[in-house]
Amino acid sequence: MFRVSCFVFRVSCFVLILNKPPGYISTAHDPWGRPTVLDLVSPQGRLYPVGRLDAESEGLLLLTNDGTLTHRLTHPRYQREKEYLVLVRGRPDETALSQLRRGVDLEEGRTAPAQVSRVSRKEGLENQPGSTWLRMVIHEDRKRQIRRVCAAVGHPVRRLIRVRMGPLRLGALKPGQWRPLTGQELDELTAMALTTNKGGEMTRSYAETTTLNCPDCGQPFEAGIWLIVDTGERADLVARIREGTLHAVTCPHCGHRGEVDAPLLVHDATHRRLLFAPPQSTTQEQDRQMAGQLAARLAETFLYPRPAYLGQIQAVPAPLLGLALEAKDPAAWQAALEERLQDLAAVQALIAADSPAGVMQAVREHPFLLSDEGLAFIRQSIEKARQMGQEDMAGHIEARYEVLQQLHQLGATPEQLAALAQVAAAIPPEVQDILTELGPVSSSEELEEKLRRRPDLRQRLEAALEKLPSPAGGRGAGGE
Repeated sequence: MFRVSCFVFRVSCFVLILNKPPGYISTAHDPWGRPTVLDLVSPQGRLYPVGRLDAESEGLLLLTNDGTLTHRLTHPRYQREKEYLVLVRGRPDETALSQLRRGVDLEEGRTAPAQVSRVSRKEGLENQPGSTWLRMVIHEDRKRQIRRVCAAVGHPVRRLIRVRMGPLRLGALKPGQWRPLTGQELDELTAMALTTNKGGEMTRSYAETTTLNCPDCGQPFEAGIWLIVDTGERADLVARIREGTLHAVTCPHCGHRGEVDAPLLVHDATHRRLLFAPPQSTTQEQDRQMAGQLAARLAETFLYPRPAYLGQIQAVPAPLLGLALEAKDPAAWQAALEERLQDLAAVQALIAADSPAGVMQAVREHPFLLSDEGLAFIRQSIEKARQMGQEDMAGHIEARYEVLQQLHQLGATPEQLAALAQVAAAIPPEVQDILTELGPVSSSEELEEKLRRRPDLRQRLEAALEKLPSPAGGRGAGGE
């Protein structure tokens, strides 16, 4: 498991605005050693470019330490408005301008309608002979979109400057200069990030990007960890909660799979409740602080008056969160919780069993283990352990699962199990170890075949049986 002993929440994100000059790559690192936009700013911690500008393009570029903010400002579903000054070759006529406004057919489909107009000479832009300045406002984020659509209508781009992104304008910054956003600008940007263009619906689910160190190869990598899930907004994330894979991550370097020990707040507006699953490695005080921070962030997405239930948080262990989501009221949740806790206790007893006799004892105490539902639950536990890269644990449970399958196929009753347990308890530990290593068998023929394949175990078994005392008037314990 990837451990994060106390998950870090940013009190406030840091955002700066840069006037990107030509010749810089809009990325944090370039494998070919070309200059990047981070070379233009003094060290400010780890920053992410918000969106992209081609190397030869210029103008407004945001840099931030908040990966979620980057996602909400750039993802196509949010349709953020961006304004550009574009110098094109030639003088586009009304036909070309109308085509740009309606949308242009590209390989991946037609672009969305855009605002396009000629720029007046009064604005003082430096012109080039045989060229025209256009003002274009778009809300898509396709690769090299403006260059491609202008070329498609016969007027290739000679110069491209982004001058606005949402409420933020480039202003008087000179090429290569940058500055932090003011408090008002940051508030306006955050408000835009919380809202989509379609009906002003606020997005409530929230993920935070963090750096993890792979316990297998030791390499660091970044992962987006969901900390707030709105059940009505993200059915896909709810499905992952039920599967127990929401916080599953895979190292991109070596493929190691694991699970991040992170908190999660679930907002269920249908049943007017908040469910909080704390990490495994934190104190109660840390859990209380994290739940409060996440609930406060969620509350910011609501208009006043805010629902009263936002102040009432129910703590739920992460393994039981899917079960809690299925329960529709407190009574149903309590009943389901008690039943699942009994199921988990049964599985824990099975895992603790160190011999076939121990497995039978676990079944006597927890008949659930031999039911169809119990076997399916154990099978799911094995599969989840493998999904999380816990192969040793999966093999440990599977060895006991095979014994359960044998007992289930035999239709063993509690009385029979009690008798078997007494017989198993009478078997010397040395013989039990050998039989455990052989694995479960369903017939004397299968036992003979396994011993034929393992002559070393046959020799140990025969030697152990010869040491057993013979019962009075009968053959030794080493008989048939």
